[in-house]
Amino acid sequence: MRYSLPLVVLLVLLGFTRADGAPATAPVTAPEPAQVAAPTTAPALEPAVKELLDQTRAAYEKLNTLDLAGTYALDIDAAGQSKQFAAEFAATYQSPNKLRHEMRDDVTVVSTGEKLFAHFLARNAFVGADAPKSRADRLPAPADELLREQNPSLYLAAQGGATDDYLAGASSVKRIADVNLADGTTCTTIEFAYPDRDVQWLISPTTHLLRQVRIDMRKSLAESNVPRVNRAAATIDYSKVQTDGPVDAAARFAWAAPAGATPLKPDAPELSGGGPSVAGAGGGEGPAAALVGKPAPNFKLADASGKSVSLSDLKGSVVVLDFWATWCGPCRGELPVLDKVAAARANDGVKTFAINLKEDPDKVGRFVDETKLGLNVLFDRDGKVSEKFLVDGIPQTVVIDRAGIVRHVSIGWGDGGEERLSAAIDAVLKK
Repeated sequence: MRYSLPLVVLLVLLGFTRADGAPATAPVTAPEPAQVAAPTTAPALEPAVKELLDQTRAAYEKLNTLDLAGTYALDIDAAGQSKQFAAEFAATYQSPNKLRHEMRDDVTVVSTGEKLFAHFLARNAFVGADAPKSRADRLPAPADELLREQNPSLYLAAQGGATDDYLAGASSVKRIADVNLADGTTCTTIEFAYPDRDVQWLISPTTHLLRQVRIDMRKSLAESNVPRVNRAAATIDYSKVQTDGPVDAAARFAWAAPAGATPLKPDAPELSGGGPSVAGAGGGEGPAAALVGKPAPNFKLADASGKSVSLSDLKGSVVVLDFWATWCGPCRGELPVLDKVAAARANDGVKTFAINLKEDPDKVGRFVDETKLGLNVLFDRDGKVSEKFLVDGIPQTVVIDRAGIVRHVSIGWGDGGEERLSAAIDAVLKK
């Protein structure tokens, strides 16, 4: 099992935090956190826990239809910032292989029974594959991980109550105290401990289906060097759980590619990184995409020696700007690669600048020295330059041509990031 965190958590905390500290507006894909070797066997289960999981598996196995609605919410207090986020979702399942999952402003997954499609709204791109023939067949990528992370109840329905999929990689699974919800429901609760997070299933005592899923990500954030992690919780709340009711199959399970949608292959680099909305990894979604094709905003910033660098003085060179911070996990993973690309492209007339956001220069200097980075670092002390470049998440990388026109914007850093950046630079150099 891969340890990919839920998307929106990574968005907000592991590199896609707004530079101005405001909450993120919609999910986009984040890079996958550091891989942790998974145990080769599932943990031993106490009889009471095994009985509960067996009841849950049986409840999902016997479903003919399932209609779900709810919210995916975050409550974050880390790196000196407090954030809340919530997105609505709705889903429908019909045995044996039809389903629909819609996460607001993020992704739609539809299985017509013959084909399965995952459409990523931010990029208007989609992946198509053959639908599984039965619940015993695995969902094709990337739908398998999308549903596993964003909508575990739908995933369990579609995979015939595959609770073993959630046992894989867990170091322990135990029953903890029952949880009383605001609507008066008292849920039986099982906790899965993984190397990067702890997950609680709140199970309805009457239906044996999931009523809530609570995810504590503090382990992963601490490992990713996010400072001052006081709280990092995601809650998937199923406010509507209707079983074996009527379904308008013609409406719910029909799908046609939206106008202008781009088809992607399941193994496309854009789909690396795991978690929901994987088509957005390293993509140009978000407000900054509006910069492409327009003159880059001018700025003047100081480097570590106090020397001013003005973008207007760099016309005639290809310029790469990277907005980052030392506390940003993906930034830390990206910077050594960016450093390598910058050194390799210097002789081509490419000038690369790492623009630090609102951090103390001494702290940044120590980080640069410790990591032996050779990048030219500029300091956006008040965040005004990041505002000009519509920075909504970091790392954000911008490629500007010799005439000062923005030709490429990417947000985040995942598998294939170096290749995407190199391709963007090559495209500009050829002009």
